[in-house]
Amino acid sequence: MKKLRDVETPLANFFASGVLALGAKLGPLWQLPPNLPFDADRLAAFFGLLPGSTAEASLLAQQHDERLAGRAWTSTDTDRPVRHALEVRHPSYRDPALVELLRAHGVALVVADTAGRWPYLEDVTAEFVYIRLHGDAELYVSGYTDDALDTWAQRVRGWQAGESPRTEDTIAAPAPVRPREVFVYFDNDAKVHAPADDLLGPAHGLRSAWQAGPDGATPGAGRRRTGSPDDDAGVSEQPRVRPDPALGLLDIYDHALPQVYGYLLSRCRDRMLAQDLTAETFLAAVDAARRQPAPPITTGWLVGVARHKLADHWRRAEREQRGLRLVHAGAGDTEDPWDVEIDTVVAHQVLDALGPHHRAALTLRYLDGLKVAQVAEHLGRTVHATEALRCAPGLRSGWPTRTRRRGDDRSAARPPPTHHADRSRSGLHRRAAFPAGARPAGPGRSTHGHDCRDPVAHPRLLPRGE
Repeated sequence: MKKLRDVETPLANFFASGVLALGAKLGPLWQLPPNLPFDADRLAAFFGLLPGSTAEASLLAQQHDERLAGRAWTSTDTDRPVRHALEVRHPSYRDPALVELLRAHGVALVVADTAGRWPYLEDVTAEFVYIRLHGDAELYVSGYTDDALDTWAQRVRGWQAGESPRTEDTIAAPAPVRPREVFVYFDNDAKVHAPADDLLGPAHGLRSAWQAGPDGATPGAGRRRTGSPDDDAGVSEQPRVRPDPALGLLDIYDHALPQVYGYLLSRCRDRMLAQDLTAETFLAAVDAARRQPAPPITTGWLVGVARHKLADHWRRAEREQRGLRLVHAGAGDTEDPWDVEIDTVVAHQVLDALGPHHRAALTLRYLDGLKVAQVAEHLGRTVHATEALRCAPGLRSGWPTRTRRRGDDRSAARPPPTHHADRSRSGLHRRAAFPAGARPAGPGRSTHGHDCRDPVAHPRLLPRGE
């Protein structure tokens, strides 16, 4: 909802929608929503955009957008004043500044009887008075008793005579005394009370005053506009607005709606989806009915439109699923190489902190795959001493502790990765860690010809990723 901001194009579309064909009957009512509070600057800017004559309205209508292309009405038969009325529905509008603003722009403040739901104000702000009766006790539902209608008839006679009394329902100084036209509209038609609530009936004494009017004019019988000349004079009887061909849908709507909805629900088995597709079907039908040549508007045709909408839905769903499957298949199982890189760095740091005898024992046991007795024989140590080296308490004490947080608990330190012998690659050439001519002999040599005293230099003594 625009809330009176950036309304230049919507205003142009409104005046291009055919209202100019109303001729002398044109008089827009601007009704504000209940959640829009009073903002003097915003209202002033909005009033500044309103046309004061049909010529200005015609110029504004010509600025409509593409939504009215080919069906806009932007001409007027003659230049006449355009009067505006404002109906407010927020408590903050009980402000004298509102009355001053309306009088400055000549906009009438609607006297709205809303059964106490929204503000009721009687301030006169224009050269006419606009009354909307929405219900005496219950909004849009209850009718008006004879006593209530007599009260309203008395008020109408006063405003028609130019009175502007100060009451508890006025918030500003009285308006100048001068005769005014009074428009009364009944909007309590939920239970068809509006036709019966006729202020022009003989029981309420308004007909004679209405027929004569303040200036002696006789507008004719049967209208609820008081004290005004005949506004039908010079108006052509031929309609100047092209009827909307989509109105033909209204003739079959009650019968076609359950047929279309039932067709969709029986096939998609989803009530929400069936409702959405039904709405799309009727919107597409309206668009198709406005094209030339228009198709025959029947229930069978609407079911055909619904079938196309359902097929389009399944196609969209299949495209989405196909895309998801392709994304899932292309992703595959990937491993994060950073775990391996980090463990490699950590392994080097830990091994650098160990002595040569520890590194030799680890190389022979886990890299070359020798048994503990064979490692002891190569190192010239006892089996128990070698077992102590293999367990490498310094290795575990030097491995950094990693913790992770889950709630308020911290997990224990992660142990170093386990290294298994890779016998399938034991025959590969390995570069000696010592330069040529400086290779030690005896128990410090492994059976594979590399220096077992410096396992860090061995390319295979790198921890595997977890």
